[in-house]
Amino acid sequence: MGKECLVVSRDILIDEGLIPDEVAGKYVYQRIQGLGELKKLLKIAKDHGEYRERNGEHGVEKDPGFQQFIMYGFVERDGRFLLYQRAGGANYTETRLAGKVSVGIGGHMERTDLALSDSFYREIEEEAQITLNGNPVNFRRGDGSLDVGLMRQHIQIKPLGLIKDERDEVGKVHLGIVCAITPQTAGVEVHVKTGNGDENAKSMYVTPEEYQAMVMAEEVTPEGWTDIVFREEIKPN
Repeated sequence: MGKECLVVSRDILIDEGLIPDEVAGKYVYQRIQGLGELKKLLKIAKDHGEYRERNGEHGVEKDPGFQQFIMYGFVERDGRFLLYQRAGGANYTETRLAGKVSVGIGGHMERTDLALSDSFYREIEEEAQITLNGNPVNFRRGDGSLDVGLMRQHIQIKPLGLIKDERDEVGKVHLGIVCAITPQTAGVEVHVKTGNGDENAKSMYVTPEEYQAMVMAEEVTPEGWTDIVFREEIKPN
């Protein structure tokens, strides 16, 4: 069996009011209003979530009847936000996103995750390099398990909203949980892992104005969710 991930039936998400019944060709961004809505989301994932194979003939990547929960966290500091370019060619298997730029750190929830909230921290630890005063921080215990408590001392993850994007094939089968990732300790910085063996080609911190200029000049092509997060959470008023 191939790699599995947490999914919830699209019909259940519609019935619970988390996604609209009809968003064909459009996107919807719904802000999470308070702790109550967050608890509702986590309860739906716990009560109705199931693990299904992602790829293959019957994989959920081809079945919009199930929505894959994705943590999508962005980092801001000193008026800039973290932007990275996804790799291409043999280094990157998701051809639908290859070469595009992204603000989102995160990914799928897997069976090994104890809770949806813990999966956020696992995804960050896998995709990002967190440093303290320039030195990499190791969040793995001696037995190889992830010390989520230690991660929470250094960074905060705050869920802000939900993305349902029906403008492309990727968005049709995913539900994005948008989060702000904020350093909690002086001297902590968050970077995306890049280089040989990683899925990302390069990363940088840019201002909103610099990003807009890069897009207008067609120097970069943002993925759909990055376009949404920039419009809804990052773009200056």
